[in-house]
Amino acid sequence: MQALETLKHVSIYKQPLDFQWGLGQLKNLRNLRLFGHVEFGTEVMEECHKAILSSLHKLGTQNLRSLIISDDCYNMCLLQEPLSLEKLIECSLEVPQVPTWVSSLRNVQQLCLHVERVEQNDLCILGALPTLLILHLSEEEDSKEKLTVGGAVGFQFLRIFIYIASSHPVDLKFVAGFMPKLETLVLMSLRVLEGDSLDFGIIKNLPCLSTIKWVVEGDNDIVEAANTAMERAACAHPNHPTVLFTVDRLPRDVCSGRIYRTSQKPGTRE
Repeated sequence: MQALETLKHVSIYKQPLDFQWGLGQLKNLRNLRLFGHVEFGTEVMEECHKAILSSLHKLGTQNLRSLIISDDCYNMCLLQEPLSLEKLIECSLEVPQVPTWVSSLRNVQQLCLHVERVEQNDLCILGALPTLLILHLSEEEDSKEKLTVGGAVGFQFLRIFIYIASSHPVDLKFVAGFMPKLETLVLMSLRVLEGDSLDFGIIKNLPCLSTIKWVVEGDNDIVEAANTAMERAACAHPNHPTVLFTVDRLPRDVCSGRIYRTSQKPGTRE
């Protein structure tokens, strides 16, 4: 087991405590994927969390490069405890909010976060990650505020930004000078209430943009008007980015990388 480099699809709460504590001894482990739901009382759960966090601390100082944690069983312990995972290159988490320790991921290149709500401070934390190339950000609830990609620093090397709004309206702004190398912008599960409710002029501040993919929900006439506005903004952009547009509903397992699609084109009825 000491030579093991990849361990996936582990339902951690179904494993004995000895296994949970022993994970940290796998010094060559590079890729780890955990999932599961809480099935025990508070006392047993706390012991499990203690063992899991101890092992993650040890793995983070050794060779761990990819960490995927799905389902809701770890979210509170992950938020409450700072983790030393500086060597991670790829990280995927389902948590209520962006943990503050994410700012310590100085080598992370690909990050997937499924949170309850995205706040402005979350974007500041994520924007300061110096090596981030791909960001996949999904939220369950409306952020209740205008989200601005800007600040003292801002995603200087990001190439791909995927934002899933989970069927609610979005007010997103890109400040000039931030995401300067972004090539692909993906906006999914946006709820469009009015044809002019989204300011597509914001894409002019993304100088390297080459592809826009957006997946929306809404009445057909409103959606078509919004898409026309997006295409107009793309034509005005110096790069003339390709626009890929779909009216869609996506049952998805966001942080596992699996997306199940059923599409409907504007102007058609199911």
